[in-house]
Amino acid sequence: MKKIAMISALVVATATAGFAVADGRGDRMMKGLDLTDAQQTQMMELRDQQRATMQAMHAAFSANVRAILTPEQQVTFDERMQKRQAKMEKRDGKDGSGMKGDRS
Repeated sequence: MKKIAMISALVVATATAGFAVADGRGDRMMKGLDLTDAQQTQMMELRDQQRATMQAMHAAFSANVRAILTPEQQVTFDERMQKRQAKMEKRDGKDGSGMKGDRS
């Protein structure tokens, strides 16, 4: 069970890193590069592709984990994933709180 929890945490962390680029926090890396309009468009397309890839990987991983678990473990897993998602959304200001960047 610890192995599943660690793998789950790793996937979420990886997905979060991908979303960090996709939600604008990665823009700091692009400042000072003087990207052309075409390059900026390409970067936005690349970020969209990255987001889609990460979402698909996360969904596939979750489905594979759930297939291993008993029904009772699935309930616990689902609850934990929902809590983690809510926490990430709150941290990123997607819950309507306007607290983007608040890491409390």
